[in-house]
Amino acid sequence: MEARAGESGHVTLRPADLGQALELELLCRLRLELFRELGKAGAGEEAQFLRACSESVRRFHAAGVLHAWLAWTEDGRAGEAEAVSGLMLLVFPRLPTPGNLADSEGYLLGAYTRPPWRRRGLMTGLLESALAAARRQGLARLRLHATPEGRAVYAAQGFQGRADEMERML
Repeated sequence: MEARAGESGHVTLRPADLGQALELELLCRLRLELFRELGKAGAGEEAQFLRACSESVRRFHAAGVLHAWLAWTEDGRAGEAEAVSGLMLLVFPRLPTPGNLADSEGYLLGAYTRPPWRRRGLMTGLLESALAAARRQGLARLRLHATPEGRAVYAAQGFQGRADEMERML
């Protein structure tokens, strides 16, 4: 799948090969960039975060419950590919409810596009791939946390806000 690249070159969207250490690391680094941008990456904790993220992604992927996609661009100067956007889908069990009898659902996470590559349709393309994978798996619902900047991308794909959830950190 290809997306608009604009002046900066060719972009390819594809499933991440999580069997390759480099692609697994790139997904976790993109996720770290997201947390940095949100002001939620503690100084001195980044190496620990990357190790923990990599281990979790590896384990969940091996269990068949984590799927991921990356957007790659070719750097015209060096001729090397660079991952500029990523998205993960985590599938987990749930109990059926009236109106939703499915026994699993998905959570989208790590959705991040590096600033110079935003507003080119990359996240929309990655999101479409995740939605197709969710449908193939028979998931009836996907959830996510959206930044204010990302809300329009998700709303355009049919996501709606909810006001009925709470959480408690343990």
